[in-house]
Amino acid sequence: MVRLSGFAVAMTVLVVVLFAQLEDTLAGSRLNWTKIDFGKKDQRTDNDWVPWSDGDEIPILLSSGTEVRLSLVGGADTEDRGDVEGDIDDEDVYRDGYRTSTGDLEIEISGLKSGPYTVVLISADGEEEDSDSVGTFDVEIDGRQVAGNQMTRSGTDVGFAVSMPIVFSSDGDASTLSLKRTTGEIWLNGLMLTEGARMEHGPIKGEVRFDSLPEKVRETIERELSGYDLDDIDRIASGRRVRYMIEGELDDDLKVELELDENGYLLQRAEDLEIKNLPAAVIRSIKALAPGSDIREVSRLITPRSSVFRVEVKYNGNEVILILLETGALVSRRQ
Repeated sequence: MVRLSGFAVAMTVLVVVLFAQLEDTLAGSRLNWTKIDFGKKDQRTDNDWVPWSDGDEIPILLSSGTEVRLSLVGGADTEDRGDVEGDIDDEDVYRDGYRTSTGDLEIEISGLKSGPYTVVLISADGEEEDSDSVGTFDVEIDGRQVAGNQMTRSGTDVGFAVSMPIVFSSDGDASTLSLKRTTGEIWLNGLMLTEGARMEHGPIKGEVRFDSLPEKVRETIERELSGYDLDDIDRIASGRRVRYMIEGELDDDLKVELELDENGYLLQRAEDLEIKNLPAAVIRSIKALAPGSDIREVSRLITPRSSVFRVEVKYNGNEVILILLETGALVSRRQ
């Protein structure tokens, strides 16, 4: 997804101190997931995903070094759609895998060491475009229910296909992961697996239609982007957090990007600006900090707690970037 030129820089300014303080702590506790894409033998996958097919005996290496093997068991009419065509990206994960409409889906995971593990399920029919929910299922591990009322989603809402992290324990033997079908047709397109009890995973993005968004999200978009053309809407699931990224554009190529939570609350707004729309205090600061400079590009990042301006100027033959508050106070300067 294309982002505003000033967005990343402004965000970096706001969080760089925090990241510097936490870097040493996080280095020893980063969440390293092994992402496994189910499909036919020799399927193509994005670099982030390990390809796997029923009957494949090649061990899958977890980030800890543990080697596991998977096998498909059960499932009355289980079948694989096959490989997908076109460009290879994360969304291809949702378009193939194993399905059943009469039985359950069961995957045996062998090679596990004793201790806790966390799994995230990917369950969607990426080819079905006409329904919000294809089927429902409960999740059991070794006969114990660990999640209920999960849903296989259609291609129009594939972002909803990522389950919450599910924690289970292994005693060193093989464990059986079961999707117990309750209604309709269910899919298992792949899974993410890591050692330890992890309640957060990296973001998985799915493009969604405007009319499939929650009502409060639609209301916020209509209020914030009145007069803009909608370019892109993505739903991003990460752990227990769901957020939406929405891009809009005016006829003069000025872009805006919103980040909303699932209740429509505005987390941040990043937007391109015309120079004439800069506050007078910001203009005065630019003239004082870089007298005689040529302003090249302006953008603004708004959050519930702050508003900062990113101004790119040509000064003494150099490109200089100023980050300023609405009051004109300087936050950061670099060239």
